Amino acid sequence: MLTAAQTYLSWNLAEETEYRARTELELTVSLTLPRDGSFYLLGGLFTPDTLNYIQGTLFGVLVPEGADYGVNDPNWVSIFNGSQGESLDLPCRLTLDRTDVVLGLFFLEMKGEAPDLAVDEEVGALSTRLVRPAGLDIGQLMTAVLIVAMMGMIVPIIGMTARE
Repeated sequence: MLTAAQTYLSWNLAEETEYRARTELELTVSLTLPRDGSFYLLGGLFTPDTLNYIQGTLFGVLVPEGADYGVNDPNWVSIFNGSQGESLDLPCRLTLDRTDVVLGLFFLEMKGEAPDLAVDEEVGALSTRLVRPAGLDIGQLMTAVLIVAMMGMIVPIIGMTARE
């Protein structure tokens, strides 16, 4: 069942999304303003088993000057001002430093002149579990190949040195 809060915020991610740490996660966040006011988006990472907040992972969604998409920023957030019923589809490009976590996104209404988690009201929230993509990581494969190749070069040298 969809609650009223969920109708104000949605995205195009599934409940479980493949993601490799330190790469760009592309998604589209859809917002509908529930009333006249100022709103913003915050995100954070949580442990998948207990949903505990992972210290230091809180970020704002910022639309950089001249861009038409949002990015995660640890210090800044974009404010969306508007009237009740206005909608916005915001493409986002998030780069996170880990995987095998739960990504939470929170839609908040500002109650003062600036964002303040102590007084601002949550209007909606979404989450997805970010999981490591299936298959072998090409970086790990290349590292293994290089190690084997180097061993192949070193073993004959050691053998020649041992004979002398």
